[in-house]
Amino acid sequence: MGNGRFDLLISGDWKNAPHGALPTAQNWWQKNVKLPNNLAPNATTFQIRVDKSLDEWDDRLPAFIYGIQRLAHERNFSVKRTEFPDALEQLLENTSEAISLAGESHDFQHGRNVKFIDFIGDCGIVLWKFFGGRVFMRRSDCIALLQQVGVSALPIVALISFLTGIILGFVGLIQLERFGAAIYVADLVGLAMAREMGAIMTGVIMAGRSGAAFAATIGTMKVNEELDALKTFGFSPMEFLVLPRLLAMVCMVPLLCVMSVLIGIAGGMVVAVALFNISAPQYIIETHSSVRLADFMIGVSKGTIFALLVGGIGCLRGLQCKKDAAGVGEAATSAVVSGITAIILADALFAFLCNAIRI
Repeated sequence: MGNGRFDLLISGDWKNAPHGALPTAQNWWQKNVKLPNNLAPNATTFQIRVDKSLDEWDDRLPAFIYGIQRLAHERNFSVKRTEFPDALEQLLENTSEAISLAGESHDFQHGRNVKFIDFIGDCGIVLWKFFGGRVFMRRSDCIALLQQVGVSALPIVALISFLTGIILGFVGLIQLERFGAAIYVADLVGLAMAREMGAIMTGVIMAGRSGAAFAATIGTMKVNEELDALKTFGFSPMEFLVLPRLLAMVCMVPLLCVMSVLIGIAGGMVVAVALFNISAPQYIIETHSSVRLADFMIGVSKGTIFALLVGGIGCLRGLQCKKDAAGVGEAATSAVVSGITAIILADALFAFLCNAIRI
């Protein structure tokens, strides 16, 4: 340091050096940067130079430079890069926009386990930034997740919903036939599917399917230190991994709930028509007269809340995964159990609120 300036010259072998032989940004900073107590903010320039003989490197060099820049910016230094090879300068320039969008100073997890309250706060922040158009996520990831969460889940949702409708119809008809009111099975199946079972069955399926997949995917990335690599290059895991999954769930699960309701009503109609001599037009007219739009909207609203719960819990368990193979399995299991529990608790709260406001 001299005349209010730090000068870092990067040299050596940054391609063939064994793992651990090269310094990390944090270790180098602690060893070499000694700041006087009376140093004023923005009073120091941190200049980074690269030796002219250094023409080959691997990903450890840009990671080291980004780390130094982050530490310097945190201490209000003015950072300058000089004498950089054109290829290295181009690499840093190409990724600078992504790093500024992701927020270079945002260090998710801060070296500790992710806490539930912190995760909720981070979700709120990235959603706010998303609606403000200030997040970085790949469009291809969003499209793939929409297909994974929505289109690929449709067959199992349809099958379970159809069987649920059949069961509700069969049980209801056996009881209602005793009173000569078999036609009212349409009311029973329609209301049950629209208000409760459509959203619950879809949520449970998504917890076992997508929630576990989210936890396993992010957990595996944590075990392989891919999350650390993302943070080293300035990408926020919340924006790059969690946000696309939450958006995919919120977009597709309500649509799956609508399909679940319609297919469940069709299952009840199959039982009524095949076993109890009720015509299809009678069943459809009775369903139309008993199921209101408000009932449908309650189910869709539940589906949206369940989507946030399942997607958020799956991502949270993945981020909390231990760094071993067993931890990935534990994270996936915990995501399913926690997701289903959260769905039941949320549905109970919905039932209490709907009864309180008389809808």
